[in-house]
Amino acid sequence: MQTYEFERGADLNLKPEKIFDFLHNVKLLLDLTPYFEVKRVEKLNDNFLAGDTVYGLELVDDVTGQDSNDRIMIDECREDHRIEWAFQAEDRRVIFEIQPREGGSRLILKEVYRLSEDIDSKHIDRLSRDHLLWMRSIAQYLRLHEKSSIYNRVMRRIMEKTWLPMTPSQRRIALLILLIQGAVLVLFIFGVIMIYLKSALQGLL
Repeated sequence: MQTYEFERGADLNLKPEKIFDFLHNVKLLLDLTPYFEVKRVEKLNDNFLAGDTVYGLELVDDVTGQDSNDRIMIDECREDHRIEWAFQAEDRRVIFEIQPREGGSRLILKEVYRLSEDIDSKHIDRLSRDHLLWMRSIAQYLRLHEKSSIYNRVMRRIMEKTWLPMTPSQRRIALLILLIQGAVLVLFIFGVIMIYLKSALQGLL
């Protein structure tokens, strides 16, 4: 077996305590992943003596369409602003760490996998890409909480009520449609401007 580690971070204008509270929402964090459709997240028990919480998961791989059931044991340390997920069926750990900084915090996401040594390099590339996209999704969502402006409140509601309930495939399709509609709108505006300029030039001649 070989260990593969992926680590990335994002600077946020939020206090460590606020980010730490957000990291308790396991369902939301999983919804932000770019590679799984989340069917079920169920809190199974609390082990107050050990400080661990166990969640049952039912996920669908967005690439292969394969269903999987797993459990994660969550160990948290509020003093160090650190939360660790240990997957039981998959040899994988996810570590969230918050580092205070001037004016805000730095959130670090680390994933550790134990995989066979003959694993396909394409699979490693996918894990690295998915890790990057997950970090970006988490950071984008948290940045909507940096300010309480009308724009941020509206975008948070759209994201929570419309975007996150979609599967990753549906999000990609929706994004593609938005890009196409945006391109059509730009071309339409460009055409209107050209017609206006043509009319204005004819008026001058």
